[in-house]
Amino acid sequence: MLTCRRFLSSSAATTTASFFPLRTLTRSLLRRPPPRLLSSAASAATTAVEPDTKGSAGGGASAPKPQWKAAIDFKWIRDNRDAVAANIQNRNSAANLDLVLELYDEYLTLQKAGR
Repeated sequence: MLTCRRFLSSSAATTTASFFPLRTLTRSLLRRPPPRLLSSAASAATTAVEPDTKGSAGGGASAPKPQWKAAIDFKWIRDNRDAVAANIQNRNSAANLDLVLELYDEYLTLQKAGR
């Protein structure tokens, strides 16, 4: 855009004047704070991770309540030992299938003894 007015015709001068509101519009948009939707989503994500700092009625420190529980079908793992072992090997995982099955058997015996 030329800055010297003598090079601009009268029609060009009126059209450049019409661009000034557009320039101020973009400046006002740049000065605005971020949209509320994004800032509330970010604050919700941080509050979901924060542990509960309030003391319980018993006075003891309690662990924060987990937001979800993993559902692992140990019975299926025990019944399909070969398939699980092949999956562990295909994924190059360091999972110890024998230890998992041993601990599951101990869990079952403790559960039966408690009845």
